[in-house]
Amino acid sequence: MVKKLRHRFIAVTILSVFFTIALLTIIINGISYRNVVDRADWTLSILSANHGTFPESLLIKGRRDSVEVSGSGDLEEKSTSIVQKKRRFSKLNPKDDTNDRSYIFRIQLDNKARTSAQPFETRYFSVLTNSNGTLREVDSSQLLAVNKNALESIQRKAERKLSKDGKCTFIEDFRCTRVTEKGGTRYVYLDCSRSLDNFRAFRNVSILVCLIGVTIISALITFFSGKILRPVAESYEKQQRFITDAGHEIRTPLTIINADVSVLEMEQPDDAPNEWLEDIRQQTRRLSTLTEELVYLTRMEEVQKTSVNMKRLNFSKIVGDVAHSFESRALVSEKKYNYDVADDLFLRGDESALRKLVSILLDNAFKYSSDSGDIRLFFYRQGKNIFLTVSNSVDEIQKKSIPHFFDRFYRADSSRNSETGGHGIGLSIARAVVRAHGGKIAAYTPDGKSLRISATFPV
Repeated sequence: MVKKLRHRFIAVTILSVFFTIALLTIIINGISYRNVVDRADWTLSILSANHGTFPESLLIKGRRDSVEVSGSGDLEEKSTSIVQKKRRFSKLNPKDDTNDRSYIFRIQLDNKARTSAQPFETRYFSVLTNSNGTLREVDSSQLLAVNKNALESIQRKAERKLSKDGKCTFIEDFRCTRVTEKGGTRYVYLDCSRSLDNFRAFRNVSILVCLIGVTIISALITFFSGKILRPVAESYEKQQRFITDAGHEIRTPLTIINADVSVLEMEQPDDAPNEWLEDIRQQTRRLSTLTEELVYLTRMEEVQKTSVNMKRLNFSKIVGDVAHSFESRALVSEKKYNYDVADDLFLRGDESALRKLVSILLDNAFKYSSDSGDIRLFFYRQGKNIFLTVSNSVDEIQKKSIPHFFDRFYRADSSRNSETGGHGIGLSIARAVVRAHGGKIAAYTPDGKSLRISATFPV
């Protein structure tokens, strides 16, 4: 019990930590990827506005928040790396034309930290096609190595992908966009291999760090879970020990009380039975039964599957014998009773425990079935599991009470239990027996007018 609780605690905690770290890793990598895309799209917007190339000359006017580039002059001599390559500036927007015919290109220096060195650090190429889709011009001067077949393959992929939405997209390691020009369409490709390689390296490192972190945290949780749950384990062990010890201690006075009642009954005349003595005998018998069941339940919950007296059994014979013994009870109570038991189904288990299981399920069905009710037992094999199902009709059942049927001393209808003499512990014993044999047990109602309890055992 405590070991299962510890395992569940470890599993839930590790999964929670894993999903939290994984979510943070995904968010961080998503932001990193978004920055790569935004930077590529910003560069593509400049290239597509200038017929697939950068402006020919840039004039930097030193401002911290912006850079102004004049189209009518050359770069100042302060820009030593650029001034040696004087080029003409191509107009970005005709509406920006001023009286001195200068065209201003303003680049905002925000958190992307873009500089005038951008044209010399960027690898790109463009393809101009006619209106009918045939290639008209290919400008690959900014690529270090040109592979004609590779460029044509990328172009075909871009035409298929951009025909759907026309937005910027990735073709292999190239970010691509499409812009309409006079007499055709220009496809502009930006080589993002360096940025994508950096992103992939960061992604791989973050995943590795995530896995290492989860592994370390899992080891710490596993190590400290024993100390965290130690008070719970000690409390549970004390509770189980108390029930076992109390059960053994109660048996002695109950035996003495029964013996005293027998002596008193011998002194009574045969024709004058004492109803008080009979009530004492009935209540002591009831208390003895409850004590035995509590001790048995405690023992079954404490043992492991390997410590039960396991041996290969003909489970079909056990179920058949117990089911047959309830036929007389069905006749006396005038209830419909049918059972279908498959032959020669074997299971490694404890015979007395399995007999008690079948008896508890049938006894529960007879006690709580409706008047002139219908009780059915099915025992069969399906796949690698053996199923034991007992169903009975009921007048009414609340679905919200079903999950509590296997709790100790649970009574869905206390008045009904007082009539039947139940202790509310039988199904708890049934669950303990099934779990001790490595199985599962569940209760459900298909229509609100019947109750089915099904136990599953692995073969």
